[in-house]
Amino acid sequence: MLDVLRPGVLEGLTVCVAGDGAAERERAAALGARVVTVDGQLADEDAVGLAVGALGHIDVLVVDAASAFAAAGGGLS
Repeated sequence: MLDVLRPGVLEGLTVCVAGDGAAERERAAALGARVVTVDGQLADEDAVGLAVGALGHIDVLVVDAASAFAAAGGGLS
C-alpha cells in the first residue's frame, strides 16, 4: 500500500497554519514543509487575509478554527 503521508512528501512546499494548530504545524514540518503561522482573531477575515497576503507565496492554508468554533457554542454536547 502506498504511504501518502510519508516523510518528505511536502518538501519544497510552504504550509501556512492560521489559528491554534500546534499539531498541524508539527505534522506538516515532519512531512518536510516550510511552516509559517498567522496569529490573531480568525473571525477578522480582513486581518487574516492581509497577514496571509504578507507572507508571499504559500502552497497550503490550514485553518484550525476548533477553539473559535467551541467559543461560539459549536460542537457536540
